[in-house]
Amino acid sequence: MAGLTVAGLFIARGDGGRGTAPGNTMGVGGSATAATASTSPLAGTDVENLLITGADSGACIDTDPPGTGPADPARVGERFDTIVILRIDPAAHRAAILWFPRDLWVAVPGRGDQRITSTYLREDSTLLAQTIYDNFGVTVDHHIQIDFCAFTHIIDAIDGIAIPFIAPVQDRHVGLEIPAAGCHTFDGDEALAYMRSRHLQQLDADGTWQEDPTGDFGRIARQQDVLRRVLATALERGLLEPDVARALIESLQTYVVRDRNLTIDDLLSLADALRHLDREGSVQYQVDSTAVAIGGNIVLRPLIDTPEMRSILATFRGEAALIGAAPSGRPSGALDGAILPDPTIMC
Repeated sequence: MAGLTVAGLFIARGDGGRGTAPGNTMGVGGSATAATASTSPLAGTDVENLLITGADSGACIDTDPPGTGPADPARVGERFDTIVILRIDPAAHRAAILWFPRDLWVAVPGRGDQRITSTYLREDSTLLAQTIYDNFGVTVDHHIQIDFCAFTHIIDAIDGIAIPFIAPVQDRHVGLEIPAAGCHTFDGDEALAYMRSRHLQQLDADGTWQEDPTGDFGRIARQQDVLRRVLATALERGLLEPDVARALIESLQTYVVRDRNLTIDDLLSLADALRHLDREGSVQYQVDSTAVAIGGNIVLRPLIDTPEMRSILATFRGEAALIGAAPSGRPSGALDGAILPDPTIMC
């Protein structure tokens, strides 16, 4: 569902401005040069992979107001902060989402081994798409890249999102402070800070602040939860209706980049397909990995040869049909101690 949220939200992009990346087409896989994609993407019954990235350019980050500071001052700069592939089967009304942790240590064409987030190129996801193919054997048919600034506009457009917490939480690196347990309503800037947080702490019973020990695993789980809530609210308010989607296209055209083979009508067709998905048959996965120290830094080395990951990658390679529940790809115990919303409270 989280990846579906991303896709549903990222439709808000129009012609003109940064709408299409010049010279940037998709259909990547098997060569260093992106091939021209099909002439009717996301239409009919074709099963396709859509690469969706959240770009953290820092353009909308103000380091003074609470909730909008940089997630890590030493790492400020343009980069991919969120990387997912949405595989959608319009005819079967099914979809699957594969999340790539930003600290995955992969072979980057022409650069050697680097973090996957280092493949960021403004308005061009070709290098990232080729990196995904080279390391995971998954082709990319189309891409949508969104600046996180758009995320704040979307949250504000739906009057915020409410998330329940077990205890007070904070991240001083981003100026985030949730002072009480229970439901907290985030505005756009605050929700962005929460999603970007890499040092989230929770107040324990003896009054001590404890930092989330799970790193990217907990962070991705929180992002998935936020995006799931955004989708539910957006659907409830009808934000994925074609006429409303077109209004969003006009208001958010500064922030989203799509490959030039994706027209506005294609994106509206995607929105319509998302609205008709069988939610029970829409699943999400995460690339399995293990933490290793390289050059004094902790990175995540992909583990793609386990039975679970082979099964997951077969789905995204088109070697297996989209099905319902399946292994998550997340290693056992990866979320032990994670700071996550209170599952017992409905906001």
